Parts: sequence; C-alpha cells; structure tokens
Amino acid sequence: MNLSNFSKQQHILNIAEAVFVSHGFKNTTIRKITVEAKINTAMLHYYFESKERLFEAVLNRKIEILTSISQTITDDYDSVKGLKEAIKHLINNTIENKAFFRLLYAELLIGEAGKTKKKIRDFFCFNKHILREILERGMQNKVFKQIDAEIVIVSIFGTLIHSITKIEDRDDDVTKARIQAYFDTYFTSFLY
Repeated sequence: MNLSNFSKQQHILNIAEAVFVSHGFKNTTIRKITVEAKINTAMLHYYFESKERLFEAVLNRKIEILTSISQTITDDYDSVKGLKEAIKHLINNTIENKAFFRLLYAELLIGEAGKTKKKIRDFFCFNKHILREILERGMQNKVFKQIDAEIVIVSIFGTLIHSITKIEDRDDDVTKARIQAYFDTYFTSFLY
C-alpha cells in the first residue's frame, strides 16, 4: 500500500468507521480493524495511539462533516424556510448515515461516560439548538403558533430515531419521502 500519510490515516478512519458501525465500540478490536485495513498494529498505533483515540477521530471527522452541513441554516432564513431546510438536512443526514447514527445512539445510551459521550451529546445538542432557535424566532415573529419547542424537538428526533431503527423501507429515497411527508403534515397541523 503506497499511500501518503494523510491517505493512510483516511484509509484507517474509513475502515475503522465501518468496523465500529458493524460491531460497536465495545466489540471492536484493534485486530479487527488492522485485518480489515490490511495494516499492522504499529501503524494504527502510530497514527491514533489507541482504540479510544481512533474512535474519537472517527467521530470527530464524521460529526464535523454533519455539523458543517447543519451550519448552512442561517439567520437569513425566515422561520418556515429555515425549519424546512433544517428538517431536510436532518432527514438526509440521518438516513444517508443510518449505520453511523445507530452507532451514535448506542454509544450515547450504553457507552462509557467520558469525552466521547460528551462529543456525541454536544453534536445532538447543537442540532437541537438550531431547531430551538428557528422555532423560537418563528413564535416571536408570530409565524408559528405558540408551542412547546422542546416537545416539538423531541418529536423530530424521536421520528428520526424510529426511522433508522424500525422503518422497514430498504429504499432510502422512499424513507426520506415518508418522513418528509409526515413532518409536512405535522407542521401544517400543529405549527403554522
């Protein structure tokens, strides 16, 4: 394998993400990752030092990508457009990264406390914060009815969690369309 240092790291991160997603953090071993990546243990330790650091690097890379997409929802949007864009991004991110989100939720629920769990919690709080800002701005501007923003946010995340754990559609586009249609009806009925 003749790769640059950056490419080697990216290769290891790609393989590690797939292995962590398949087996969870607790059931993943350095050996599983090195065998899949076709590298030796020394190389993995050279770049990442430990399984914990490798897991943090996988989370940081993916969360950075997902967070940067969420940051496209700016104050320039009116509340309705901002909410629709935020929901669209959340649906797309969640469905297109189902396995990764399953891993995040599992680690959040059963993982050990520490920096990793805090990073996952901060990621979800960031997305909740965006939604809360949009909802509060909409209520303040009388675009939305007065609602309990926290309950609406719980409904949104509950639907997304359900979509990656229970919905049987194998076609991501069908799943996205179902969820979008649900939210369109939900928001029309309860928010506008």
